[in-house]
Amino acid sequence: MSGRIKGVVFGPDGTLLDSIYIHTEAWRVALERNGFFADREKIVHFFGIAPPKLLRFVAGEINDKILEKIETDYTKEVRARVNEVHAFPDSKEALWNLKKSGIKCAVASLNDLETAELMLDEAGILDSVDAIVGSDEVTFGRPDPDIFLEGFRRIGVNPSMGAVVGHTEYDALSARKINAFSIIIRRDGTLVKSAELVFRSLRDAIAEIVAD
Repeated sequence: MSGRIKGVVFGPDGTLLDSIYIHTEAWRVALERNGFFADREKIVHFFGIAPPKLLRFVAGEINDKILEKIETDYTKEVRARVNEVHAFPDSKEALWNLKKSGIKCAVASLNDLETAELMLDEAGILDSVDAIVGSDEVTFGRPDPDIFLEGFRRIGVNPSMGAVVGHTEYDALSARKINAFSIIIRRDGTLVKSAELVFRSLRDAIAEIVAD
């Protein structure tokens, strides 16, 4: 991989941000507020996929009006919990090492742009990324690769010369669809079958990317 990677697009949750619990709880609250049983294990299992797909996998068929209401309640809940968002201990160092090596980076968020910026700002890393793409800025969400394509476009890097660094199977699948290198961060050591590389820490993943 040495020398090939000119840009990185992050799926931020579970990689840069210690935030998956916040998302899980926000979906649970939003679903239960609208009369649906929320199975936490299912939410975690499908975390990373586009919200309409996640909701239908977790709660079954939902009409569009109720789905929109659940998504709105979810966003409100995430924003209410934004002060709980933290960067992982190795996130700032990893972003600095990318910048020092001349590798641009973008964030492809599962949230709308405003919420994504709030979360990154709270975590203290908003100014460390070159571009942010919100889920409200693309037509299709993961596992469709649109948001990653847009991330690479905004940092001026061909996906074939870039890496997607994410946490879920859906991030790895998206990367493969656009011929980007797929790197997954699993701090618990679990495998993701579609990823080309899996690391337990972001520090180790970035060290591999910037290695001479």
